[in-house]
Amino acid sequence: MTTLLHPTHASRPPSGPLSGQRGFSLIELMVAILIALFLIGGVIVVEQGVHRSYQDDSGFAQLEDEERFAMTILAQAVESAGYYPDPTSNVPNSTVLLPETTSTQGVSIPFAGAQSLVGIYQATAPYDSIAARFVAGPAASIDLCTGTATTSGVEYTTYLYVANGSDGKPYLNCELATAGTWAGSPVQLVAGIQNMSIMYGVSASGSQNVQSYMFASDVTTKGYWPDVSSVKVTLTVNNPISSEAGQPQTVTFTRVISVMGRMGGS
Repeated sequence: MTTLLHPTHASRPPSGPLSGQRGFSLIELMVAILIALFLIGGVIVVEQGVHRSYQDDSGFAQLEDEERFAMTILAQAVESAGYYPDPTSNVPNSTVLLPETTSTQGVSIPFAGAQSLVGIYQATAPYDSIAARFVAGPAASIDLCTGTATTSGVEYTTYLYVANGSDGKPYLNCELATAGTWAGSPVQLVAGIQNMSIMYGVSASGSQNVQSYMFASDVTTKGYWPDVSSVKVTLTVNNPISSEAGQPQTVTFTRVISVMGRMGGS
């Protein structure tokens, strides 16, 4: 009698869903991790670039706003110099505008009688400064550097200069005198103004057309203050992104301001 032999379970080939499956090798895992790290690194680089670009744009926007505000204050002071509500009855004279005055910081401002605009030249810190005075008209305004409104018929003197604040940082400062009396303390207007250079456009021929620009000391020496038709202001301002490669420590802005509409006249 013949006995039939049957194969055991151990000799059967694997079947079902587990057939042919295996895990990742160490090399495959390392390649996958390397690709993931490369992608993450690219995302970080892009994010840093966007962040740096945002900071640069914000810094430049702030710089432009501060420069615009500083120039606006300077322009308002220069353009108002010598204004009188009724020029037929209230003309510039040494009774309305008295000679030389002294600011709250003890700076002598060398106004001559009836003079409405004067500058002080200094080649070193705190550099140039400028003072302008006018008599307010009947319509109130907030053009004063303190942000307050004017009173009709009152004389105002605005003195603008650069000086360090209590924090050791440079500011464009403004001092205001009302009817000859100076306010108790200066107003800090704009931070980061390192230097203010001012030149004055004059004409020695009696014409209002500007023939040359000169510093305040030269205008005073030659007696040209009545002939000043424009003021050229150059502000040197801290660069907000100076820490980046290739960027200068400071940037400059220049503006030419007409004096009571005299510039370009004849």
